[in-house]
Amino acid sequence: MEEPKWIQVYHKILDFLEKHDKKRRFNFKGDLAREFEKLREKFRDSFIEYILGLEVNVAKEWINRLFEEIKLLKKNLNIDGVLFSKELRSFLEDPHAHLRKKIFNYMYDLFRLKIDTESLSRWLELL
Repeated sequence: MEEPKWIQVYHKILDFLEKHDKKRRFNFKGDLAREFEKLREKFRDSFIEYILGLEVNVAKEWINRLFEEIKLLKKNLNIDGVLFSKELRSFLEDPHAHLRKKIFNYMYDLFRLKIDTESLSRWLELL
């Protein structure tokens, strides 16, 4: 069975880092910076897609329903709006972007070999 895309990209990142940044400082310049950024973003997107798949679309449907109900509440109760916590507001505005931000630190721990792929997967299941 073929490895998931995010694992394949992870191996490419490890190869890249082994060749260009053995100390894992992530201080690239020019073409190397662009190449690393491209791999990093590909990793993030493929990881989120693998873990969440179509669930992000389900979340977006529920978010739309929530905002429809809030619109009715605002009208019926004559209120200006509803307050959400910073984390929830971030998720409601853009679930995919929120998750991209949430995995940032863990992603770099993975690249530095402080955690392994299993730990990263388990962490995201806790969200």
